Amino acid sequence: MLGVATALVLWLGGREVINGQTQVVLTSYLGTKTTLFLFGSMSVGGFAAFLTYMMQLTWPIIALGWVVNIFQRGTASLIRLNEILMEQPEITDGPEARDLPIAGEIEFRNLNFSYNGNHVLHNLNLRIPAGSSLAIVGPTGSGKTTLVNLIPRIYDAEPGTVLIDGRPIHEYSLSSLRKSIGFVPQETFLFSDRVRENIALGVESATDQQIHDAAAAANIAEDIESFPDSYQTVVGERGITLSGGQKQRTAIARALIAILEY
Repeated sequence: MLGVATALVLWLGGREVINGQTQVVLTSYLGTKTTLFLFGSMSVGGFAAFLTYMMQLTWPIIALGWVVNIFQRGTASLIRLNEILMEQPEITDGPEARDLPIAGEIEFRNLNFSYNGNHVLHNLNLRIPAGSSLAIVGPTGSGKTTLVNLIPRIYDAEPGTVLIDGRPIHEYSLSSLRKSIGFVPQETFLFSDRVRENIALGVESATDQQIHDAAAAANIAEDIESFPDSYQTVVGERGITLSGGQKQRTAIARALIAILEY
C-alpha cells in the first residue's frame, strides 16, 4: 500500500504540477489512514520537496502504530501476569505451624483422599522409616503421584492422616517442610543457563564442592566434567543440549543439593 500510495502521488500530483493547474490535490496513504493534501499552484521543485517530506514522515507514522500495538499487547500480558502474582495460595500455615527439625520418617495413617468427589486413596496405612528407600508401583491413575504430593502439602489431606516424625504434618511450617524435601517431577525443567546454576537452583550459597558432590551422588558428575566447559556449560532452553537421562539426573542433583543445604 505504501508503494501504491507513492506511485499515485507521483502520477496524479506530478501531472497536475506539470500541467500548471491552479490547485493540486495529493493523496497519501499512511498506515491505516488516508490523508488529503491541498495546495495552491506548486512548482516542480516544491512538488519534489513535498514528496521527499512525505516519504520521511511515512515510516515514523508506521513505527508509531507499531509501538501503540506493542504497548497494548504488553498491557494485556501484564494484567494476566499480575493476576497470577496477586493470587493467594489455597494451602497456608495454620496457627499451630512451627519451624521444626525433620529426621525423615513418613507415615500415612487411615488416609482417605479424593478429587472433586472422586475417591483416589482409601484407608491407606503406610510407614516409611527415616533413611530408607521405597518404590511405589501401580497402574496409571492409582494415586502414586497424589500420595507423593501429600508430603510437601501440594495437596492437603485430612488432619492427622499424614505424619512426619510422628507429628501431624500441619504442625510443620510450609517453609521448613518444603526446604527439607527434594522433589523431582516427571517433567524435568532446566533453564537456559550453566549446568552449575541449574543444579544450585534455590541454593544461592552452594559451593563448587557441594555442587560436585550432588552431581556425583546423582551419577551425572562424570558426564558434566566431560563437557568442554564442565560445570560452566550452557545447557540451552529446557536442557535441549542434554539427553533425557542427563536432564533427569541433573534434576536429581538439584533435589539432593537442596537437602544437603538444609
